[in-house]
Amino acid sequence: MQALIISLVFLFSLLLRFWITPKLDFGVDQIAIYEIGKKFYETGIIPAEGPRLVYTGESIPGGFQAIMAGFPLVFSHGEPIGLQLWVGFLNWVSVLLLFFWLKSKVKPESHIILAVFLAFSPWSILFSPAWNPSFLPVFSVLFFWILERVLDPNLKQKDSEPYFLGVIAILCLQLHLSAVLLAITMLIALPFIQKPIRFILSGLLGIATGGLFLIPWLIKKMEGAASAPTGVVGIHLENLPDIPKAFFRYISFSTSEISRFITPQGHGFQGMIGVLNQAPLLWFPALISFVGSGVLVFIFLKRWIGLSHHLKNGFSRIEFLLPILMTFTFLFSIKGASAHTFWILMPLSFYSMVSAVNVLSPASAWIYLIGSLVFTVSGFISI
Repeated sequence: MQALIISLVFLFSLLLRFWITPKLDFGVDQIAIYEIGKKFYETGIIPAEGPRLVYTGESIPGGFQAIMAGFPLVFSHGEPIGLQLWVGFLNWVSVLLLFFWLKSKVKPESHIILAVFLAFSPWSILFSPAWNPSFLPVFSVLFFWILERVLDPNLKQKDSEPYFLGVIAILCLQLHLSAVLLAITMLIALPFIQKPIRFILSGLLGIATGGLFLIPWLIKKMEGAASAPTGVVGIHLENLPDIPKAFFRYISFSTSEISRFITPQGHGFQGMIGVLNQAPLLWFPALISFVGSGVLVFIFLKRWIGLSHHLKNGFSRIEFLLPILMTFTFLFSIKGASAHTFWILMPLSFYSMVSAVNVLSPASAWIYLIGSLVFTVSGFISI
């Protein structure tokens, strides 16, 4: 019976996602991704360079994103709706993978709560527009899932696991520059690897495999016509005030920064207040959502601070250190701290937040989830 309910939860989540995805923004960034995919769809040629960086005009090396964006256009005959629904589907798959990874971390009687929490959190539904980071979650969930297995001293390390970590890392690099955070993750993990030399060699082989999509770029580079996106890296002390903001955005991933997504214009808290003033019936679910979000963030912080006593465990050290290191990387980034710039760490945030499923009573979890769902969906009914 439990398996049937969980299956229905994820099925309804997929249908809801398909309903909302076409209503999401399809602006300049989304059109750029669509055009890359359409070029691959029409010509069948993998381009040498991927998406352009909004802030410098340079391009990310590699054509993997063109394949990711062009594949669904086969089914939509080149129309953007294929890409939109494909991104929504991929992010739904990442939620499903999260569930299978994290269900062993909660009590068996809480599996349904976990499924609903993942499938219907505002992030699950709303973070599906076709922009560069949207392709990342399905890969980053697998990355952290495999890495946790590699660092488990009770499990025998398999050569295939670091190989796949290498493949995933280089593919992510061709999607979004935040993939550098995966490299930092590997450096933190390395002292805890059982056979580090074998791990490195297997990982390099994986990087070489995933790097096959870079061949057109390498050829272009040898001809002197390609360049790496170096313009985004430098010392940017003006981003120093963003450090605490980045950390708190990281720990609020599971609540999806609800105020940011409540309006299609993305006007944040003020936009949310405007929506609530026009629809007073939303005030109650909004209040439940925000109180619940505050409780979740508090539980996350309590657990995160507690990790400082478990730094001899490799994965716990990653959980504790990586969010801190992530915030300081913005001192070297031309772009300040916004959620999409480190969305690749979303699975790690959810890994920690799952402790709330064990702490909160089922009744309180259901109240929060229903309030969030009503609040989220209601904001889109009028679009």
